[in-house]
Amino acid sequence: MTKQLWSTPLSHYKWNDEENLGKIITNIIMNFPSGIDQDENPSIDEYPELKPAHDFAVSSSGKFLEENFSSKSKYNISWWVHVYREGFHHHIHNHLGSQFTGILYLQCPPVGGELVLHDPRGNANRAYNHELRKMFEPVTIQPETGDLFIFPSFVWHNVHPVTDLRICMPFDIWC
Repeated sequence: MTKQLWSTPLSHYKWNDEENLGKIITNIIMNFPSGIDQDENPSIDEYPELKPAHDFAVSSSGKFLEENFSSKSKYNISWWVHVYREGFHHHIHNHLGSQFTGILYLQCPPVGGELVLHDPRGNANRAYNHELRKMFEPVTIQPETGDLFIFPSFVWHNVHPVTDLRICMPFDIWC
């Protein structure tokens, strides 16, 4: 399912492999309680236990590019793992340099940890009146376990504080 936000694609895919999700979550909690830092530039060969999640991210990236940008047939992804504990959040940021950003949610609390996407158009933060302000409001998404979202890397986004354990695999797509 693709939804156009501000003429910006946002694609949503669902990974329903509960058995592999459970194994991966257990492995991350046991072996990577603080996550895997993006500065490590992890190779999936170093983390074979995460391969099913990585494969889903790669195949979803290919579908996203095919559906939205048919000329982009070659791509690479760089990935890492975030482990959020109660009260953790992530500040507003974007992913400079890559063309697209994706986030695969491996475990999500039912409340908290919302992904907030901000309008990428210039001057969207101005103090418009109430009627116009609606056009520039951020989009808030409550992710569920198994959700994967892909959007252009220039879109500023943040994560609200989590209420319980949240594990996700963010990745960048380089075309």
